[in-house]
Amino acid sequence: MTSRNRMQTPRTQRSTSLGFVVAVLSTATAMVVHVSLERWLGASPPWSLFSLAVALPAVLGGLGPGLLATGLCGLAVFIQSAAGRDAVLVILFFAFGLAMSWIGGRMRRSDRRFGDCTSLLDRLRARDARVTAEVEVLRESEGRFRALAQASFDPLVLHSEGVILDVNQAFTETFGYRREEVLGARKELLAPDDFRPLLAERMMSGAETSYEAVLQRKDGSRFVAELRGGNVHVQGRPARATVIRDLTPRRAAESVARWTDELFRQLYDWIPLGMAQADAKDGRLLRVNACYCEITGYSAAELLGKRFSELTHPDDREKDVAGYREAAREGRVYRTEKRYFRKDGSIVWVRVHAFFLRDVHGGISTSTAVIEDITQRKRNEEMLRETQRSTEEALGLLDNLFAYAPLGIALVDPQCRFVRVNESLASMNGASIAEHVGRRVADVVPDLWPLLEDVYRRVLAGERLLNVSLVGETRACPGESRHWLCNYYPVRDRRAGEIMGIGIVVQDVTDQTRAEEALREADRRKDEFLAMLAHELRNPLAPIKMAVEIQKRVELAEPRLLRSRDVIERQVGHLVRLLDDLLDVSRISRGRITLQKETHELCEIIDQAIESTRPLIDARKHDLDLAPCSEPLHVNVDAARLTQVVANLLNNAAKYTDDGGRIHLGIERGPRNEALIRIKDNGRGIDPKDLPHVFDTFYQSTRTLDRSEGGLGIGLSLVRRLVELHGGRVEAHSEGLGKGSEFVVRLALEEAPMTIPQPADIPAAGQSRRVLVVDDNIDAAETMAALLETLGHEVSVAHDGEAALEAVSNGHPEIVLLDIGLPRMDGYEVCKRLRDDGTLRPFIVAVTGYGQAEDRARALEAGFDAHLVKPASFDAIQAVLRAA
Repeated sequence: MTSRNRMQTPRTQRSTSLGFVVAVLSTATAMVVHVSLERWLGASPPWSLFSLAVALPAVLGGLGPGLLATGLCGLAVFIQSAAGRDAVLVILFFAFGLAMSWIGGRMRRSDRRFGDCTSLLDRLRARDARVTAEVEVLRESEGRFRALAQASFDPLVLHSEGVILDVNQAFTETFGYRREEVLGARKELLAPDDFRPLLAERMMSGAETSYEAVLQRKDGSRFVAELRGGNVHVQGRPARATVIRDLTPRRAAESVARWTDELFRQLYDWIPLGMAQADAKDGRLLRVNACYCEITGYSAAELLGKRFSELTHPDDREKDVAGYREAAREGRVYRTEKRYFRKDGSIVWVRVHAFFLRDVHGGISTSTAVIEDITQRKRNEEMLRETQRSTEEALGLLDNLFAYAPLGIALVDPQCRFVRVNESLASMNGASIAEHVGRRVADVVPDLWPLLEDVYRRVLAGERLLNVSLVGETRACPGESRHWLCNYYPVRDRRAGEIMGIGIVVQDVTDQTRAEEALREADRRKDEFLAMLAHELRNPLAPIKMAVEIQKRVELAEPRLLRSRDVIERQVGHLVRLLDDLLDVSRISRGRITLQKETHELCEIIDQAIESTRPLIDARKHDLDLAPCSEPLHVNVDAARLTQVVANLLNNAAKYTDDGGRIHLGIERGPRNEALIRIKDNGRGIDPKDLPHVFDTFYQSTRTLDRSEGGLGIGLSLVRRLVELHGGRVEAHSEGLGKGSEFVVRLALEEAPMTIPQPADIPAAGQSRRVLVVDDNIDAAETMAALLETLGHEVSVAHDGEAALEAVSNGHPEIVLLDIGLPRMDGYEVCKRLRDDGTLRPFIVAVTGYGQAEDRARALEAGFDAHLVKPASFDAIQAVLRAA
């Protein structure tokens, strides 16, 4: 044994003794800690707490202390595991202890074997060797760094306190500087003047940073770059390494990627094939395109979240789901043909090509399917199979159809000879089928051939003529003109394409034509009826209106009589407006209304409309809020018709707003050189389902039993038609029932100066005139006479034409108010006789319930000097009397 071994033995013995002490103390400490944790946690801590108590003495003392600690701790683990109920736990712990004891022993032997290296000299030499090795490592590291820097495709700059220490080859290629030109230069050299402050600010940061900046090459060109840097030490002093990456290619790639994404989206959405993306697990649809929505009949919002199996026909569902799942498991393309149930209940055949997409973990997450509508192909295949299966039956059916079809069908050859003809056409022509076959068309229907010759020539030239109207006579109905609707088409040889003849299909539309003529006649009679209805309704209104005018000129002390008079006046005005609207709608529908357009200032028309509707607004106690435009707005319109439009809208607002409501009427200049008229109320509003129909003729929302609003449902229809005749448009808006409504009229602005109508020269009022009132309605005549008498005129009355002629002859009246619809001798005849008598030249005024433009024209042509429509207003009567 050497001296070193002799010196090592006492130390080893002391270390082993210390290991046994540590084994006992560590075991006791572990048990105390284990018991404390068990009380604090309320549960048994893990057995791993004893691991340190075994490992420590094994390392310090070797095999003996390790085995002692293993035995003591193993006993504690055995007791803790309820006397061996967990045998596996005890076995694992003992295995761990034995392993740690063996490792500790090996460590002790290794320490004795190399113990000579622990001398001071050896330690110093070892330190020097380590330093030398570290220097070599640093040199190697620096060499590797330089090699990596030179091999990098990105420019790299090594700098300290803003001064460039070194650059790599990629830097010189990117910036155009030689290495010698930039060594010792400031880093700000690489940036344009306006970006140098940003570069200096970033350079002052001590932490690793990454940012974007605009840099400049030697030739002055700029580019956007990403700078990523970090702190390093070079020869004992701090420095910074910055990698520069030109972002131009990446930005271009990103632009291409965005363009590609947009192209994919456009293709996905508008490709003429159904596209659907679904969850591969449950088949729920995640994305669909427009064509898929068209195939299924559902909107995209309705489809998202649905399983594709819900759309599949029940007879195909089980097989389809099973095939889809099998393909998903195998990751292959799934192809099938199946049926869909569309939203409307119809069935559509589709061909599906589905492929599965994997996520980043390699699992199948979604599937994308291309769906093609093959319904027509399936139908064609079914038709082909049916045709192949029953060709003879189909030919027989075709023969029967040809023979017994209610349409006339024939085939003629290029020489216009009948090759085949069915019974219907033979009956139309008044000849048998045998008399047709082989004979020319000109010989069978000679009266029609002059009309058909050019048609046949054009069809033989390749032209197809459909819905050709033909009127004439045949032997079937001699002396009776019949109407036919004919289709002619060239019949071609399938192979050569040459025209083999002409196919003819003829439909007798005589009854239909007569029915259409009857409808036109009924429409004409309807218009006549409306005119007659207006006339008959105006007759009783006239005396009522005159009676009201008389009451206005008589002092009535009784308030109830005053209220009754106002009610009668308002209701008569309402009835007159209804009649005017009804006739206007009829005239517009027949295109018989013309506009007398002039340039007017819009506010004047609005004032006239307010004046005409003020009685109704005041009667309902509404607050009318006016908001005129700050500048004059000129429009080229028919003033009377536009006044009618605004008045109808105001009446509508007043009727459908509860008493005491608020009506806003505003005028403003629109954004597209147009004038806007806004009429808004806080009334009952419009149900959203009624909003699209408010301008339909005779349309009204849900009617109440009391019919409190009244109306025929033509006011708004008339408004729209009149506005459209002016080249404008009208809109209706409402947030719903109870939230009011708003109507907006848009008219083109007129830049020309306003035409100011010159007032007519009207004689002064006040002089008494001799007046003859002629009307077969006694009430109307007497009330008119009474009104004129209150004005100081001398009035006489006649109730028929003969009496009127006699009254004129005897009384020599200056003015004759002559009703047109008189019994036995109408007003036109009375006027003619008065004009034929050269000695009598009274001023004759037509007073009638017919108020259309043609009625006025006819009255003036018959010799009348003026025309009044019943019930005539007091102002109109006064104007006529002054003009006489």
